[in-house]
Amino acid sequence: MTKQRYFHFSLGPVQEFVGKARRLRDYWTGSYLLSYLTEQAMDEVCKNGGNIVFPPYEEYNNITGADKRHEIGSFPNRFQAYVPMDFEPSCCEKRVKDTWEKIADYVWVKYISEVAPLGKDTKEIWDRQVEGFWYMQWVLADEENDALLDIRKNWRSHVPTVEAGDKCTLFGNLQEISGYIRSSKKGEGEKQKIFWDNMRSKLYLLDLKEGERLSAVALIKRLFPRAYNELKGAELPENFPSTTYMSAISWIKAVIKKDKALAADFLKEARKLKGHGSEAKAGIRCLDKLAGENRDLKGFISLDGNFFYPHTLLNDNLWDDRDRPIREGLEHKLNDINKKVGFKPDTYYALLSMDG
Repeated sequence: MTKQRYFHFSLGPVQEFVGKARRLRDYWTGSYLLSYLTEQAMDEVCKNGGNIVFPPYEEYNNITGADKRHEIGSFPNRFQAYVPMDFEPSCCEKRVKDTWEKIADYVWVKYISEVAPLGKDTKEIWDRQVEGFWYMQWVLADEENDALLDIRKNWRSHVPTVEAGDKCTLFGNLQEISGYIRSSKKGEGEKQKIFWDNMRSKLYLLDLKEGERLSAVALIKRLFPRAYNELKGAELPENFPSTTYMSAISWIKAVIKKDKALAADFLKEARKLKGHGSEAKAGIRCLDKLAGENRDLKGFISLDGNFFYPHTLLNDNLWDDRDRPIREGLEHKLNDINKKVGFKPDTYYALLSMDG
């Protein structure tokens, strides 16, 4: 019998990467990308004569057709494997690093490079954060011992990058990539604004909201679905319903069931505002079924979640100031609908985050 060794591998940081989120898309991307990078390391083990013990990697690869949900991150951030005696763990580290850098390079070329000259040392900040974010820990052993990786984690070998300047609004420990400091007396605040205004103009409406100034890691996380789909020719979800929209789903259903004309009348006025169809790809099956092929109902369920709450409709920070009269009219319509339906949209949406 050929002798084998036991290989334990872990990729991090987990909580810092997954938990730093402002939208449902951020949570999904963090979880999926971590799983995807770990899968690259597992695949490298198999290519070098190893066999994954945990998680059930081979069983997953045998799943075919509709049962294989490509949009679900199926693997944890760690695995165990049997490997040949001459196995070199560095191949896993290289595979993860190369995959991450390929994604980062795509995002840079596609979305960042044209705006970068408006920044201050933007490429230097980008390269530093891309190279220094992930850390990998592994153990090779001659005998099976599940505690070895936990023991290895006690050795703090990862040194975080030194980050100066204004910080990312998503990853508060990382510098935002414009490189400018708003509090500077050298007019850098205005240069920073110009940089991010130009960045927003290159992206989709919901990719980068007003006031968001992101690091390299945050931008890669935010834009990963688009990068993955173009690199792989896959169809990962690029749009996710907002939390306000998710909170309002029961109310939207009730409005349509109560009186379709209420929805059509509200939509007619809402279409006068920018971004009215931002939830067109929300993919909520119960709402899609109710709307069917009715154009007005399809338009109603595509409205941004902020349309369904008086306090968000009248929040001038979320809209163009010039649209205030239209929004006030929508608020009156919303109050009338609430009276006819018998309740208001919920103001909270619970998301269960589990780790184990």
